[in-house]
Amino acid sequence: MAALLCLSAVSMTSCGGDDEDTTTNGNSSYTDQNGNGVLVSQAGPMTFFYDNNNAFDGFMKEGKSYRVANSMMDFSYDIQEDEGVRYIINEFKMKLNSRGFISQIDFKVQSKDKDNVELRTNGRMVYGYDNNKQLTGTSMKAYITHIAGDGSRVEEGSIDVRHTVHWKNNMLVGFETKTTSSNAITSFNEEGLWINTTEQGEETTTGTFNYGNEKNVTKQMPLGLCDIALDGNGLAMFCIPGLYGTGTTDLPTGATVTSRKFVNGQGSTEEEVYTFDFSINHDGTISAEKVNGESIITYSYTNTRATAEQICHLVKGLQSKLLRKGHTPE
Repeated sequence: MAALLCLSAVSMTSCGGDDEDTTTNGNSSYTDQNGNGVLVSQAGPMTFFYDNNNAFDGFMKEGKSYRVANSMMDFSYDIQEDEGVRYIINEFKMKLNSRGFISQIDFKVQSKDKDNVELRTNGRMVYGYDNNKQLTGTSMKAYITHIAGDGSRVEEGSIDVRHTVHWKNNMLVGFETKTTSSNAITSFNEEGLWINTTEQGEETTTGTFNYGNEKNVTKQMPLGLCDIALDGNGLAMFCIPGLYGTGTTDLPTGATVTSRKFVNGQGSTEEEVYTFDFSINHDGTISAEKVNGESIITYSYTNTRATAEQICHLVKGLQSKLLRKGHTPE
């Protein structure tokens, strides 16, 4: 019987070494200070789903569920309002690698301001990781079509983004983002109208993170840190179930971000300073985060399921004990 159970387990996943990736989408669990496996079940308005191997399997937001299939997740968003500009994400295809990390995103987005000036954007983002399972950088190339409200004017533009993440002693210490745009409308004013169609623009953003003595027991990637480290690309929520790789060994206390822009011959520099505060559960998991004193998210967790590989090792151990006692498994 023990041999049959182990064979069943092997049919679902291999009984390889502990460091091997045994599932298509990796393993999204964290280990708390008690040695127990935990999964983020809820973070703010989002609920996360996992498969029987504890790999990320999708999420639910505002009553709508999106699932992973064949290491891909496709979804679209309804119209959203942001300071008068309406967004429709027509296509969003996210590809995961064998470790369960995001490797590529293809997207198509429509947006309109109050004067019905429409932007149609399509592009691709590519992600890279090192042998420590840490995010090392991203690159994005997007093409933008501007259409006037009456359809009389059409312009083509593009944006190229190169993003590098810096690590030291397994802590995310900084990043650099270089953005080059051509005829690309990238911002809008308080009235909800698109502004400054750039003939040619360049922007460099650098960030540094500070740390104290508080350990990040589970090596989660905090949402606040992830959002800033990814330069506000709007996809930081995917760091919560571990889709951006392993997090920092310590928890950050603050960050300084400096942006230098040079558009149509005019230069400017801006600097922002952030502080981080964390509430920690008794098992070492993050309970809540604050950025600049304001709460941004709270977390809930669930215990991991026993995977087929773990069952296989357990059954093998029981089988060995039976053999040592002189019993022969059926």
